[in-house]
Amino acid sequence: MTPNCAKELVTLSAAHKSFKDYKPQNNYDSIVYSDFKEVEELYGEAQSRRMEHLAKQALLDISTHEPVENAVTLTRITIGALKGDETAKAQLR
Repeated sequence: MTPNCAKELVTLSAAHKSFKDYKPQNNYDSIVYSDFKEVEELYGEAQSRRMEHLAKQALLDISTHEPVENAVTLTRITIGALKGDETAKAQLR
């Protein structure tokens, strides 16, 4: 995660928490509701990107001998291990 992304996530987290007890109702200003929906959507997207990045790093760091460069390589190694390839199994240990 880049420093700018981390900063954006902190900002969105603070904005998201500021709406903690907000419940959309007819008596709320439509601008507040619009802001709420935008913050909620952006926060969700930022959290999703963060979790995708963490999951990707966890998968790519599985290999013990040398780093796996991409998901395709990891998939090939995993399939080989499932088919009984001892070298592939060793890479995943």
